[in-house]
Amino acid sequence: MRDLMLLYQRQKPAAKSPVLWVSVHAADVTGTPPFSIEAWLVPNPDVYDPQTGKGAIKLSSKVLEKHREKSQNTVLASEKGISEDKLNYDDIRLFIASYLEQVGYAHGIDQEDLTVELFLPLSLMNQPIERMGIPARLDDEPMGNGEDDCPHVMLRSGDRIEERPRKWSRWYKKWDQLVANLQTVTTTMLAKDRATLAKELAMDNIVGFSLKTSPSLAARGEVYKLIKSGAPLAIWVRDNPHAVPLAQQIEADLLGYPLHERAVRVMRLRRETEFLEEADCTSSPELGHHLVLLWENPQHVPPGSNVPLYNSQLA
Repeated sequence: MRDLMLLYQRQKPAAKSPVLWVSVHAADVTGTPPFSIEAWLVPNPDVYDPQTGKGAIKLSSKVLEKHREKSQNTVLASEKGISEDKLNYDDIRLFIASYLEQVGYAHGIDQEDLTVELFLPLSLMNQPIERMGIPARLDDEPMGNGEDDCPHVMLRSGDRIEERPRKWSRWYKKWDQLVANLQTVTTTMLAKDRATLAKELAMDNIVGFSLKTSPSLAARGEVYKLIKSGAPLAIWVRDNPHAVPLAQQIEADLLGYPLHERAVRVMRLRRETEFLEEADCTSSPELGHHLVLLWENPQHVPPGSNVPLYNSQLA
């Protein structure tokens, strides 16, 4: 039996740059709960077909109750009746934990090799979902902290997937520009001046923005301008008492290096960040607690999305 298992493992296709897509939807345009959630594992994005969904594995939350702590104040998810269609913000971490467990145990993919892309409504863009405490073993370990079981995490805009077709061509054009300049120093490709943001984002050589504080999520705010322009990249610091020095740290640790190093350097910053309780993170002087990376790949869209086929190089 052991020999047969080893033979099967040798014959099993190896995952190439595996990606976990977690899509969170708000109940209405206000972005308020209850939220719904769904997830897909894409072991090899190079062979994924967004039109048919071939190459994507839909994940389930059947093991969710394993992650619910038993205490006087907390009941099991099965007892509480949490479902993927009706959950609050705090429940999101339980589902992500469930999906991560399936990726490892059911599909044999090490989390340190995994990239997690979170498709979010605008209302959750400035919530620290990507570093929420994920129940694992005896601790609630945030994604992006620690050397082991530490996936790369990037934010995505769910609103972009649902935008009008006339904006997709801009997205593809900007993405091609980004891919063609992966060796270029990041700071030369990003807008930084809030006063001229829309004008700069319209330029061919600008693929996103870097802001010292959180961008506006309003109907005509800065994230809206990013989506409207088709720009696929954004970096910012969430609002906190240390925003100015942290923004200076971004300049030194991220923007002075080529675009292709962005994810590795972001994860390095997060892994060097001290593990704190959520309440303590708000006032933490460490960049890893407040850094946001939005990275919009137009071929990385969930199955059934109405984004037309596009033959761009992946990055």
